[in-house]
Amino acid sequence: MRGLLEVNRVNVNKSQRAFAAVTLITTVSIAFVLVVYAALLGTINSTGYVNVGGTGGKVYYSLTNTETSTAWQNSLGSVTPISQSDSWYAKMNTTSGGYIGQATILWELKQSTDGGSTWGSAVGATVSFTYSLDGGVQTIYATSNGAFAEPGNRDWHSNTGYGTGLWKVEVTITTST
Repeated sequence: MRGLLEVNRVNVNKSQRAFAAVTLITTVSIAFVLVVYAALLGTINSTGYVNVGGTGGKVYYSLTNTETSTAWQNSLGSVTPISQSDSWYAKMNTTSGGYIGQATILWELKQSTDGGSTWGSAVGATVSFTYSLDGGVQTIYATSNGAFAEPGNRDWHSNTGYGTGLWKVEVTITTST
C-alpha cells in the first residue's frame, strides 16, 4: 500500500505541475492578447487634415538704401534699364498669418539670360541669417541679421559683375532646427 501511495503522490505532483504550466501558459497568452488588443485600441483614424501655413511675402527693390523711402518698387528698370553702375537694394515684406518662430532667411541673386523664363543662381551672391518670424507683416532686409542698416543692406549691384540683363533677388525661408 505504501508503494501505491508513493505512485499516487508522484502522479499528483505531476498533475499539479502540468496544471501550473497550463495555467501559466494560458495566463501569458491572455495577457499577450490584451496587450495587442490595447495597442489596437490606441490607433485612431482621422478623416480630417491639418493645414500648416507657410510664410508669404514680396521682394521690393530700390536705388536708394533708405528705410523710409517710398522708392521701393516691384521692379527697377522695367521701362528704361538702370545704369550698370547704379547700386540697388532689396527688402522683403512678409504677409500676416505665416510661420511663428526661428527661421533661416536665404537671399540669392539670380540672372535670366532668356528674358525672364528661367533664372540661374549667381555664384557667391547670397545672404543668409536666422530670423525670428512673428506671423505678422515684417520688413526684412538683406543684412547680416535682417534689420535695416545703412550701409549694411546688401548692394546687389556689386554681384552682377556690371553685366546687363535681368536680375532678381529670390528669398527662401526655412525653419531652423
